Amino acid sequence: MDNRKVAQQVIEHLGGKENITNALHCVTRLRFNVKEDAKVNGAAIEAIDGVMGMQIKNGQYQIIIGPMVADVFLEVEDLLGHSGSEAPKTRMGNVLDIITGIFSAILPALVAGGMLKGILAMLEAMGMSSGGGTWTVFSVISDVPFYFLPFLLAVSAARKFKVNEYLGLCVAGALMYPTFVDAVGAAENPFSFLGITIPVFSYASSVFPVVLGVGLLAIVYHFVDRFIPDVLKMVVVPMVSLVVTIPVTYLVLAPLGNYGGLALANGIVWLFSALGPVAGFLLGFFMPLIVLCGMHQSTSP
Repeated sequence: MDNRKVAQQVIEHLGGKENITNALHCVTRLRFNVKEDAKVNGAAIEAIDGVMGMQIKNGQYQIIIGPMVADVFLEVEDLLGHSGSEAPKTRMGNVLDIITGIFSAILPALVAGGMLKGILAMLEAMGMSSGGGTWTVFSVISDVPFYFLPFLLAVSAARKFKVNEYLGLCVAGALMYPTFVDAVGAAENPFSFLGITIPVFSYASSVFPVVLGVGLLAIVYHFVDRFIPDVLKMVVVPMVSLVVTIPVTYLVLAPLGNYGGLALANGIVWLFSALGPVAGFLLGFFMPLIVLCGMHQSTSP
């Protein structure tokens, strides 16, 4: 398959790059928002060699490519550049766009770690010894994407919220800082800010705390940036952004996100333990939303 040719034909039949306002991809699909639907030739897109089909969901054109989608998307990005302005979206459309943009980008790392975890579990069930240095290395590889999930999310969230990725990593680093991690379960909480005790939790493998923190970072950064002279922006804006964001994240956003994540996890566990068939029905009911977010592969064995 000629990835460049596929990208060119997709853009052409979507009405040209002037008609495309947003482009991204998930595990198997190219996803586009366009200005004018009338300019899109769906039949021609589905006839492209290399395209497995097309769906339209929530005003978004989802073009099914398969496992080569990342390579095709690189060609799409090269052809589109950064032209075009975003079309107006509903609130739900904005929420779904944020979810898609943040989570679809990190799926390759999660799939890699999850597949390796599954292989190790299968080998252990077959009687292979789980001791030794080689097994430990493979175990580390499988754990890394999940344990350091806040760092992966920090990068993708920073890109989505249009703020410096390295500042986003600083927010994740604050949540994973060794002194903070060591305080979890300690007899005495050593953390406080301006006399206010900071709740201490383990944020390894967490989702919501870092996303909320990077979201606040973007708000603070863009607000401060408007008032600082150009000659001082490089020094002042990043410093003020972190000084404001990290304490608020420690005190409010991270605990809030942690409780939200625990409630969601406990709810899912309860659902499947107490309402097995109903849980399967609900999973099927929400599958279109899961597919829209590009996370449907995570439900496959």
